[in-house]
Amino acid sequence: MQYEHTPEKIRAALTHIPADDRERWLRICMAVKNYFGDDGWPLFNEWSESAANYDAAAAKATWKSCKASGAVGIGTLLREAMAGASILSALARRRPCRKKRRRAAMPNASNVR
Repeated sequence: MQYEHTPEKIRAALTHIPADDRERWLRICMAVKNYFGDDGWPLFNEWSESAANYDAAAAKATWKSCKASGAVGIGTLLREAMAGASILSALARRRPCRKKRRRAAMPNASNVR
């Protein structure tokens, strides 16, 4: 089957979504299964493993209970990823790297007397 969004693209999007929140985790499960059907299991499970509370049996049982024709679609996953990426981007802009902070704290050669 040909997909508009490849598994690689969705895998990249998933890196911006934390897997620790149960409600979000369930929505992502539904979105992946809705879009890829049973072919999406490895993708969902790989992402699920990033959660501190990962449970392989629970992941498999949840996957089996989700319908491929559910109401949650891939757009939900993509919105979650964009929100996560925006937060990460905002945090990166707000906090300069250590090297820049150290330079800013150092006296300028022209200011030293």
